[in-house]
Amino acid sequence: MKNFFLLTQNKLVGEHGAVSITFANRSHIYSGNDVIGNCLQEWLPDWFTFLGINIRAGGHTQKFPDFVADFDGVSHDIEVKAWNINNAPSFDLANFYSFLESTFSEPGKLNAHYFILGYRPADDGFSQGFVVEKVYLKHI
Repeated sequence: MKNFFLLTQNKLVGEHGAVSITFANRSHIYSGNDVIGNCLQEWLPDWFTFLGINIRAGGHTQKFPDFVADFDGVSHDIEVKAWNINNAPSFDLANFYSFLESTFSEPGKLNAHYFILGYRPADDGFSQGFVVEKVYLKHI
């Protein structure tokens, strides 16, 4: 687990990306904040698969865990979080009291690995897209 995290951190920090939509034969690069994190969360399993990690979606969308990854024959629950580092994180782990309450109904969250990406949207009036600036792997 630690090796794939370090490789991901080394390869992705500082990388630029863009989210685009093509609709009615017109392409547009998205520069808002609210969709970038969701797109990174969907993109990350493809990255893990590229690195040779056996990873699959959790049992249900929008429920814990996001993914299950196998390392040396052991399954690990993986939660992916992404946030705009211009703002305070607002996902469930950042709201510690809410997180504590949810562990009573889902104690497996205590054993999960939390893969967290911090990104900065381009906001200089000309550039488009975003840059990944932080990558964390946390285990409670």
